[in-house]
Amino acid sequence: MKYFFIFVDCIPLFLVPLCIYYWQKYKEPFWGWLAVIQGIILLQHFWRYIKSFIDIDLQTKLLLFRIDSLVSLALLISIIAILYVFRERKVTFKEDKNLKGFHNNDSQGIPVRWFINPDFRNFKDRSKYPYHLQIHMEFREKDSRGFPKGRKLIKELDAIEDQIDKEIKSICDAYFIGKMMRDGFRYLFYYISDDKKIQDQLKGATVPEGYSEIRLDMVAEKDENWKKVDYLSKFRFE
Repeated sequence: MKYFFIFVDCIPLFLVPLCIYYWQKYKEPFWGWLAVIQGIILLQHFWRYIKSFIDIDLQTKLLLFRIDSLVSLALLISIIAILYVFRERKVTFKEDKNLKGFHNNDSQGIPVRWFINPDFRNFKDRSKYPYHLQIHMEFREKDSRGFPKGRKLIKELDAIEDQIDKEIKSICDAYFIGKMMRDGFRYLFYYISDDKKIQDQLKGATVPEGYSEIRLDMVAEKDENWKKVDYLSKFRFE
C-alpha cells in the first residue's frame, strides 16, 4: 500500500511535461492551466515529504501551515481558471456522428482542426465522382489558434455550410470527404460527378444577407484517383 501511494504521488511528475507538450503543440490554454495545477500538486507532495523528515518547533509549524494554505489557495485558483477556460472553449464545428475528428499543426506550426468521413478510404465507386471540389469560407473574427471567435460566428458558419451542402447535392451527385479549419478559414471537401454544373450554378455565390464577415470561394479540379485526399489516410481519427 505504501508503494501505491508513492506511485500516485509521482503521477504529476509525468503529467506536467505531458501537459506542457500538448500546450505547446495545440496552443490551447486548457493544457497550460492543467500543467500549472499538476505542478502545484507536485510541489505540494514534495513539500509534504520534506516536512516528514524534519523536526520543527511550534513557530515553524505555523509558518509551514501558512505556506500550505497559500499552496492550496493557488491550487483552488488554478482549478477555477481551468474550469473557466474549459467552459469558454469553442466547438469549432457542429457535432456530426458520421465524422471523425483530429487536430494537428501544419508545416508552419499553425493549428489545424479536421472532421473527416473515414469511410472515404474504402469507398469503391470513386470513378463516379472524378472531380475534387473545395469550398473556402473565410472569416475575420478568429481566436489565437485561428479558429472562429464566438459561438455566433460558429453558428453562422454552420448555417452557410448546411446551405452549401444542400445546393451542391441538388446540382449533382456528391460525396462528402470532410472539413477543416485553419487560420481564419473553414474548408469543405467533396468529390462530385459534374464540375461544369457546379461551376455554372455556384460561380459567384455570395454569403446570405447578415453574414457580411464571411467570404466564400470554391475550386473544382479533375482528380479521378482521389490523390488529393490520400494524405488524410495516414491520420488516426478520434
